[in-house]
Amino acid sequence: MQKIKNIFHFFEIFLGAVVFGFPGKKMKIIGVTGTDGKTTTVNLIHHILTVAGYKTGIFSTLSSAHTTTPGRWYLQKFLKQCLDNGCTHVVLEVSSIAIDQHRVWGIDFEIGVLTNIANNEHLDYHKTYENYKKIKEDFLQSCKQTVRWEDYKDFSFETKLIGEFNRENCLAAIGAAKVMGIDDDTIRRAVLSFKAPSGRLEVIVRKPFMVIVDVAHTPQAFEKVLPEVKKLGKRLIHVFGCTGDRDKTKRPLMGEIASKYDDVIILTHEDTYSEDREKIIDDIEKGIPPRHPGIFSSSWREPERPIGSTKKILSPFGLQNDVRSLQHDDNYYRISDRKEAIKKALEMAKPGDVVIITGVGHQKSLNIGGKEVPWSDQKTVKELLSLPPVSYKHQ
Repeated sequence: MQKIKNIFHFFEIFLGAVVFGFPGKKMKIIGVTGTDGKTTTVNLIHHILTVAGYKTGIFSTLSSAHTTTPGRWYLQKFLKQCLDNGCTHVVLEVSSIAIDQHRVWGIDFEIGVLTNIANNEHLDYHKTYENYKKIKEDFLQSCKQTVRWEDYKDFSFETKLIGEFNRENCLAAIGAAKVMGIDDDTIRRAVLSFKAPSGRLEVIVRKPFMVIVDVAHTPQAFEKVLPEVKKLGKRLIHVFGCTGDRDKTKRPLMGEIASKYDDVIILTHEDTYSEDREKIIDDIEKGIPPRHPGIFSSSWREPERPIGSTKKILSPFGLQNDVRSLQHDDNYYRISDRKEAIKKALEMAKPGDVVIITGVGHQKSLNIGGKEVPWSDQKTVKELLSLPPVSYKHQ
């Protein structure tokens, strides 16, 4: 079925390229692919090129709500706009799905940049890791030149970005810049002045406790982000969920990894699409070992309730949450309403703690049941910190 769809995708991209005059062949295009780190790398390459004096276009995940690489017709239109505006270079995030669907056909990539490849991403689409990896490798082979961060690991530089994984992202961007002939001093100056993109280890509050918003939504990202963030404070309080309708096998893996680093886990929802949010949380929960033996879905507690019993609570934001109690020591909560989950994390945080909210990052909306609902983790944190405590009402 997907192959038949891809034939349609090809004709659409072919038509778009013809209508807009193949703009992807008239500028130097840098494509960044990989499992994690694409957005930071794309934005850093764009920043380096801008500092070096090149007029550069950019399309990354930050440019849309849920899409890494834009649709076929829109991408050609975007490239034409860049060309008309005098851009000589364009930096694009290139997803494996976009490659398979021919969205980047008709574009001559001057440089292909690989950040990393994980073995558990997009298996719902590609079916196997081998298929996923081959898509990435085929794309890189189609580029005139290829950059991998490992080839530039001896390059010295300073950055304001947090974490060893961001050092790798920087090296990938540095490699692309060096291939384009940008001098080392300009590269170092640009890297040092670069600020983290929205939703990429974005610090919202520093004192009395730190609150960070990050897009991490894969097991590999958790393994990279959580140990680095844990170094920043006393306790690590983590709010997260998983996206619906994709990659169900990674959900318990994310629960398992979170339990290794988090002092407090608060499971909640993200983009549910057509899936039930409670079922998504159930899947994550399967990976959490007995170190986090209990579940409790609000700040209110009823110790005498039998293990495994459920009860509905009406949140102050108008949504009902399933409350489950397994009698534990308050290190694991299940709050299906995302705003309530963030509120609980902020209430629990003490001076010196770190609260990290992952999965949504820069998004300005959530897809709930197929409908886009306005949402911002950053805005929610700021609103809740300005609100007085709200008591729960039982129903």
